[in-house]
Formats: sequence, C-alpha cells, structure tokens
Amino acid sequence: MALVKQAIDRLRLLAGVVDASMARDDAWRFLELGRHVERLQQQIVLLDVWDRIGRRGNDGGSMSWADLLRVCGAFEPYRRDRSLALRRGAVLGFLIRSPEVARSLRFATDRIDGLLRGIDPIGARHPLAAPHRLVLRMAASLEMDLATDEPEAEAVSIFETLTGGSRELYEVLLETYVDYPVTTGLPS
Repeated sequence: MALVKQAIDRLRLLAGVVDASMARDDAWRFLELGRHVERLQQQIVLLDVWDRIGRRGNDGGSMSWADLLRVCGAFEPYRRDRSLALRRGAVLGFLIRSPEVARSLRFATDRIDGLLRGIDPIGARHPLAAPHRLVLRMAASLEMDLATDEPEAEAVSIFETLTGGSRELYEVLLETYVDYPVTTGLPS
C-alpha cells in the first residue's frame, strides 16, 4: 500500500511540475485534451456502475449517493447548490450537468470543446469538423432527462449513449490529429 501511495504522490508531483512549467501551446492543449477525454470516459463508467449498483436494492452491497458525491469531490458543492436530500436523479443530474464541478461530465465536455477550439479553430466554424461535431453531440446528450428517482431503462440507454459517444470522440480525435497521413499534415 505504501508503494502505491508513493507512486500516486510522485505522479501528482510530476503533473504539477508539468502544469506549472509547460507553455500553453498546442502540445499543452493536446495533453489537456487527452486528460479531459480520459476523465470524461472514466466518469461515465463510474456514474453508470454506481447507478447500476444502487438499483440492486438495499442488499447491503449498495453504495450511497453521498459516497458518490464524495468520490467525485462534489459533496459540498451539491449541498450548497441543491438540497440536503440526496436522490438518484438529483445527484446524477448534478454530476452530469454541473459546469463548475471538475468531475462532472459537463465540465469535461466544456474543456474538450475549448481545447479543440484552440487546437483547430477553423474546425469550429460551419461546417463543423468531425471532432467539434462529436463534442457538440456529447453536450446535447448530457441534457437527457434523469430527473426521476425511479430506476428506468432510459437511464441505462443514456449511459450507453454517453459511453458510445466518448469512444467515438476518442477514435475521431486519434484519426484526425494523431494518425493523419504524413504527406497531408495536420488540418489547418
């Protein structure tokens, strides 16, 4: 356990040094883009799994919505912004749509959109380039309704939609900015 803690501490130190010393150019934007795409994918899976476990009922193995908010570093912001009541729809909605919470899906998609605009400003104009179009589609998917506390099949399809969209975004980013033919170069 001490080895894992030491590795985590060193990785955080390295991330801090890189963040503090790296110029805010395209290399930094790509690094941040990868970080936020990864965070988006991880958060979608976390919310999906937590929701599925919560639906199993009170068999002693389910986790609380307060624990999910704490894991995401959003317990206090949720309590300030929403209410003392912790219901499924409200918690998931907050972790999906809050633009101020660093572990929310909206926060990640907003950052991805901003970074893409910095990397490929022409692609952000009409007609949108494929990566920009997918981020816009992901942002629209986040607006699907999760307001009810009833376990519905719709919630599963929302997470399936988000998972598929994030995978497609990842693939298109690789295809557009990483695996491009050397003779054509990056889009300009």
